[in-house]
Amino acid sequence: MFSEAILFHELPLESDHSPLRLQLFGIKDNRPRPFRFDERWLNKEECEEIINRNWENGSNCAEKLANCENELRSWARQVYKDQNQRALDIQKRLTELLELDRDEGIVQEEKDLMAELAAIWKDEELFWSQRSGVNWIHHGDQNTKFFHTSTVQRNHRNKIITLKDDLNNVINKPEEISDHVTDYYKSLFTCSSQAPDPSILHDFPKLVTEDMNQKLCSLPSTEEIKAAVFDLGPRKSPGPDGFAGLFFRRFWGKIGEEFCKEVQDFFNSSMMPHGWNNTHIALIPKVLAPEKISQFRPISCCNFRYKVISKIMASRLKLWNPGLVSEMQAAFTGDRLIQDNIIMVHEVLHHFKNRRKSGNWDMMLKLDMRKAYDLVEWDCLEAILQAYGFDHIWRGWVNQCIRTVTFSILLNGSPTESFTPSRGIRQGDPLSPFLFILLSNALSFLIDKGVQKGDIQGIKLNRNCPVVSHCLFADDTVIFGKASMREASQIMNILNQYGSVTGQEINVAKSSVFFSKNTPEAIKDLITTHFGFPPTICHDKYLGVPTEWGKSKKETFSFLIERMEKRADSWKSLLLSPGGKEILLKAVLQAISTFIMSTFLLPLSITNKMDSILRRFFWAGSMKKRSIHWCKARVLEDPKQVGGLGFRNFHLFNLALVGKQVWRMLTNPDALWVKLLKGLYFPDRDFLSSRKGRCGSWIWNGICDTKEALKPDIF
Repeated sequence: MFSEAILFHELPLESDHSPLRLQLFGIKDNRPRPFRFDERWLNKEECEEIINRNWENGSNCAEKLANCENELRSWARQVYKDQNQRALDIQKRLTELLELDRDEGIVQEEKDLMAELAAIWKDEELFWSQRSGVNWIHHGDQNTKFFHTSTVQRNHRNKIITLKDDLNNVINKPEEISDHVTDYYKSLFTCSSQAPDPSILHDFPKLVTEDMNQKLCSLPSTEEIKAAVFDLGPRKSPGPDGFAGLFFRRFWGKIGEEFCKEVQDFFNSSMMPHGWNNTHIALIPKVLAPEKISQFRPISCCNFRYKVISKIMASRLKLWNPGLVSEMQAAFTGDRLIQDNIIMVHEVLHHFKNRRKSGNWDMMLKLDMRKAYDLVEWDCLEAILQAYGFDHIWRGWVNQCIRTVTFSILLNGSPTESFTPSRGIRQGDPLSPFLFILLSNALSFLIDKGVQKGDIQGIKLNRNCPVVSHCLFADDTVIFGKASMREASQIMNILNQYGSVTGQEINVAKSSVFFSKNTPEAIKDLITTHFGFPPTICHDKYLGVPTEWGKSKKETFSFLIERMEKRADSWKSLLLSPGGKEILLKAVLQAISTFIMSTFLLPLSITNKMDSILRRFFWAGSMKKRSIHWCKARVLEDPKQVGGLGFRNFHLFNLALVGKQVWRMLTNPDALWVKLLKGLYFPDRDFLSSRKGRCGSWIWNGICDTKEALKPDIF
């Protein structure tokens, strides 16, 4: 009832007891909300007339969109002002018509009223659907109440009512919160006073060829621009101009020609059109109940016009990235997957756990980069692009994308004052991930250089395995080496060099170091003191996968059961019909375990429990209720073509997902992770004739079991 209630602990005054002050309602925030193009308007002929009329006036896209915004605001205010009351009036009139004698006029009036009421209900569903952030429901019954509940819950979860500053003083006035948030991000996005020294890049390999530059720097055709428009999500949050992709898709026939011309003008002139690069920053909580502004993740909501430019550049760069970045980087590079790194790290930790020989000690550093995207130094990024050999035209486009941005923070739905950053790349910009992995490749370059010089040895799990020195997935960094002070010092020097050039900082509190089982405690203490973060005995996860495990798979993967039960318990099942629940279960509950099941073959006790959770929620609508199951479990899993509902059998789906790794091992034997597994488990034979080892890891044993299960039908 009181969703904005706050309890304050006041200072004791005349008593030795601290008074408690309960504030039931938040302080009203009257700041204006930004314009958003409403998906409901697409069903109105008047909307199309407004767009057509305003697109004939104005000198450029920005001016025409502004004119459309002004007229759409006033038009929508009139059209939707009394819609709820109109729905009630229609329902009242329909009730009256039921009492009258039927004739042709009454039947026609009833049909007209029903059609009008259905249109109002459809409008209401679209309104709440667009605001709910739910994008997995494509068909089914009317979900207005579900979407409304989702929107209210999300708004409440993201709303900032109070914050604490660096001195733990409580801030609860909207103006003070706004100033505090803006000052924090102004400071975060301001470049360091120390200019980065790119001298370490003097022997960086020049990998971009003249042919690559010609293709990267060519003028995009209208077909390429249109493809970018239709590839971007139509309902993704819009930027400050308020026009999402669905607007550009719907009216492409009218606006496409002029829009393509202005996009091509950017690529011809290397000048970003005024206002295109304005950006809202949405604050997404990283923890359940954030108290400080640092506990929010800044996600950039760019104008769709800008994102089309960024998407074109990202799509071109994506084609060449596999040849530009180290094979140790698994993110956004061709056919490399996140599972590659998970498998390698799991095998290393399995090796650490079983290592008992003395005198050969190994370590693994798991590094967390603080505000990785936000701290990227622009000058360093440009120096790295130049070292790669990117043409000055391409570098000019990149500079326009990152240096012309203007930020304003979306605080409880309203933008704060705007400011101009001097460093950082945006989470939410299609180009940013590709720029970041080019930047992070400098770390791979420095580590590889250290290995070549003998400063770093990396680790070699046995004589048949390749040397592995590090692996990266975007900013998730793992470095392997010998557990010695000499190697620890060399690694620290490399990290300091990398940080001084790029602006990247290690988050000591979230980083950790693992040691092989035989490493003496004295060596562990020396190395952990040197790095400044503790050894990990029971660390939680790497890339979402447990890094520590015991003998029981059931216990290790029980968190999947807990996560599914918690999610199912949180749903308001009464809001959904059986058809709605079916879509919800398939889109959300069945997807929770997909990532883990892509690498590990789970025990049957876990997958059977997952099947049970799904069936129980479908029939009872709650994990705390029992209900009659009106058909056999097999019927729910049968395809719809034969009368089932098409729910997945989790064990069979698990076999299919791990089977993908089996197929990748057969078709890509030169991948580093495949070479590692071959050196460990089948150095003298082919993969199809390999067997589970006595001390095989969970991943390897799961791959072998899957291979044997698939053999009769595939191999």
